Parts: sequence; structure tokens; C-alpha cells
Amino acid sequence: MSKNEDLYPTRGDREKILERKDPVVFDGEKHSPYGLGPEEVIFYEKNGFIVFPGFFSPEEVSLFHSEHERLKKLEELKNRDELICELDSKKVRSIFSPKKFSDIFDQLSRDKRILEKVRQLLGSEVYIHHSRINIKPAYCGKSFPWHSNFETWHAKDASFNRMGYANGQ
Repeated sequence: MSKNEDLYPTRGDREKILERKDPVVFDGEKHSPYGLGPEEVIFYEKNGFIVFPGFFSPEEVSLFHSEHERLKKLEELKNRDELICELDSKKVRSIFSPKKFSDIFDQLSRDKRILEKVRQLLGSEVYIHHSRINIKPAYCGKSFPWHSNFETWHAKDASFNRMGYANGQ
């Protein structure tokens, strides 16, 4: 493999499924009471996702919903790149980096019930590279077709790193 070969090419002549180069789970051992059980690790490794019904209490869900409604109306977000609206209706479609504008979503991004599971699967410390709330109003606006964000953000990370901005530089 050459130094410049991209193991995760983002664009090409045609769509294709690539063989995985890295493991799905780097460390399956439970190091915290908030970690995953062995069956959950196996399920995640096989399927690439895991669902936790009732993970958040009804009170937490209500708080997140209220905060989301507040952010949609936040004057500070108007005319910023982080706020994406539907072209036809001007209804809010997405809010990028919500933790920048909300203590509640910042705290959610640090919730040990989530972080310990992610640390367990990755076998290392973690950070949020990219976050957003997709709000898409029902029955209007552009759809969100199936896609994978990894390739795009991998390419952006790589170019970002080549410019010397990685690791706080």
C-alpha cells in the first residue's frame, strides 16, 4: 500500500461495497457499570447498531424535545451555517453542533451511559467530531435518502489533518 492510498475512498465511478479493513469492536470487555453486556457486544459487532428501548426516561425525552423547540427559535442561530431550513417552507430541517448552543445537549454529549458504551466498543477515549439534530418536518421538504457519512467525513478529516489543524494545531 502506498503512503497516499486511501483505504476508504469516498467517490468513484460506481457505488460498491468495500471489504471492512478495521474491526467493528476494538474492546468488548465491560469496564464500567454503564458498559454493554456480552450479548449486546456480539449483536453490535454483527449488525453495526444496537437499540435501547426506554434508554431515556420520559422526563429526559420531554426535556430534549423542549430544548430542541427552543433551539429552533433561537435568535442566535438565525443566519448561521448551523441552522438548515427547508428551501420551500423555511421550516427548520437540521441544527448542526447543537451542543454549542445548548447546555442540555452539551451534557447529553457527555452522558456516561452513552460514553462508556462507545469507549468500550472503540477501546479508547472518544470525542464528537460532528453532530446535528435532524428535524425534517413531516410531509414536506426534501427527503433524507439512505447514505453513509463515514466516507465524506473521513475525507474531510484527512484534508483537515493535512492542513495541520489536527490535534489542536
